[in-house]
Amino acid sequence: MQTYVNRETLLQDLKLHTCKIHFTKVNGEKREMICTLLPENLPPQTNKVALEEAHKRPENQETIAVWDLQKNAWRSFRVDSVEYAEIVDGF
Repeated sequence: MQTYVNRETLLQDLKLHTCKIHFTKVNGEKREMICTLLPENLPPQTNKVALEEAHKRPENQETIAVWDLQKNAWRSFRVDSVEYAEIVDGF
């Protein structure tokens, strides 16, 4: 189990592993999400225009967008809402 104090450490783990993120949603609800940024687990990018537009916008440093392996969809969470995270490779 890892408590994260900075965004970069969490992003590095997400790019190398599958993680379970424990955080509080904006509405106050506690949530656990099994997610990753491992390229082999991400969906193929099919909409080139949308992808190009996304890269033009400045990255929001307060949130991280991840691929939720349970919902098979992109989700995001606020970095300051993360209580802790753990690596759960092999999910």
